[in-house]
Amino acid sequence: MDMILYEGDADHGPQNLEEKCEEIAFLMSKIFADICLDEASLVTEFVFREGHPADPVFWGFAYDVHSNGKRWVVAGSSSD
Repeated sequence: MDMILYEGDADHGPQNLEEKCEEIAFLMSKIFADICLDEASLVTEFVFREGHPADPVFWGFAYDVHSNGKRWVVAGSSSD
């Protein structure tokens, strides 16, 4: 959640994070429940090493989650 609610800086947003914080936390709790994060046997952080889709990414996160016989990739980033 720290990366999802990352405030960035004044020039790069996100905009109005305080107004959206409760909704974001609710939506992420649903995602975490759907992937059974609390029952995960392995959670590994990783980074994308080769390139980016357009402009450089200011911050990002990526996790490989193994839970209940399934594998999930949870990733996000922010750019201008």
